[in-house]
Amino acid sequence: MINKKNLTKKAHAHIEIILSATIFIASLIFIFMIINPFAKTEQEISIINRIESAILNNISEEVTTFSVIMNLSNDCYFIENSITNPNGGKFLEINKTDKNYLIYFSENLDNSHPLYEPSCPIENYTLIDNSKTIIFIYENIENLKQTYENDYDFLKNKLKLHNDFSFGFTDLSGAQVLGISASKEIPPGLNVKSKEFPLKIMKKNGDELELILNLRVW
Repeated sequence: MINKKNLTKKAHAHIEIILSATIFIASLIFIFMIINPFAKTEQEISIINRIESAILNNISEEVTTFSVIMNLSNDCYFIENSITNPNGGKFLEINKTDKNYLIYFSENLDNSHPLYEPSCPIENYTLIDNSKTIIFIYENIENLKQTYENDYDFLKNKLKLHNDFSFGFTDLSGAQVLGISASKEIPPGLNVKSKEFPLKIMKKNGDELELILNLRVW
């Protein structure tokens, strides 16, 4: 005959084993979630990427550009301002090579275009279709630095940031560019994450700088 009492004991023993195993696995999952280094790393990467995006958006501008190629020695060109800027506006002419010029339409760049001439004959130049491009403006970085130093809390609120941060620029030799670098004293014991990457910066007059942007977040 089958001993029902023994079967009941075995069933209880199996249930206890299953419960113990379930509790053990749940405990391991909980502990892993608390100390999971991968989760922390992903969170830290997300934070520094968010600060990077906020800063780049603050110092950049999308502009309309035209490429102009001079066909004759009598250099001049004409672009209807209404094509790129219905309300008029400033534009900067930059000589890229001997006969190649790049025109930037922007209110934040100098209004300088010595070869622009409305009466210029069309055979003097070839106009390449306009395009949109993102530029990072030196003077915008100066303004960011000034706000950082004069009203840091306002800047964090404006950029919708919760973590503290600093930023700096170095040239390709590693020398710091003081005029566009800003930092704060970091309290001891905090975990500081950093990131750096190259960035081409344009001054209002069209001069370009190849720099390295350094971000620190804590």
